[in-house]
Amino acid sequence: MLGERAALNCLARASGVATASWGSVREAEGAGWGGRLAGTRKTTPGFRLVEKYAMMVGGVASHRYDLSGMLMVKDN
Repeated sequence: MLGERAALNCLARASGVATASWGSVREAEGAGWGGRLAGTRKTTPGFRLVEKYAMMVGGVASHRYDLSGMLMVKDN
């Protein structure tokens, strides 16, 4: 039973992330924006792969999988 609760919590978290991602994509499309949405913010510690996968399921592009995957240059 202990493992079942943990698995359900992980599944519920991933489902919430995917639903929020899907809603953001639909909102951007409704506004006529033709670009791609990318998840660039930090994820919950220990759930990086789960949350990145849930974003991709929701239709949001993954910026990178870990901190060594890509370099982001910002012009401030």
